[in-house]
Amino acid sequence: MEGQKIKKIERKFGEITSNQDFHEKCISYKKGCAIGLLPAAQHSEYERENFEEHVSILKSINDKAVSDPIFYSWVNTTCHPERLQYFDVDQFALPTVVFYYPEKEL
Repeated sequence: MEGQKIKKIERKFGEITSNQDFHEKCISYKKGCAIGLLPAAQHSEYERENFEEHVSILKSINDKAVSDPIFYSWVNTTCHPERLQYFDVDQFALPTVVFYYPEKEL
């Protein structure tokens, strides 16, 4: 397939706040998704810095992924605890990253 260009897929890194976001930032790619499940309680400076660092790390990995078949995003589990049930993650295991494969619902 010499001379054939690989189509670049636009990466939509960001927070998943709704089912529509989940579709746009994960399911629509039909590839693997790495989703950071982050508690976003920011009662102290430490919590705020910790949260911002986790988001920054995920964004950096996404920016470097370019042609990798894994797409990155994150969920504020303080505001959206229902996502923990969806991915079967205990709240005491946070922060964590889950890998989701939409085509197999795994």
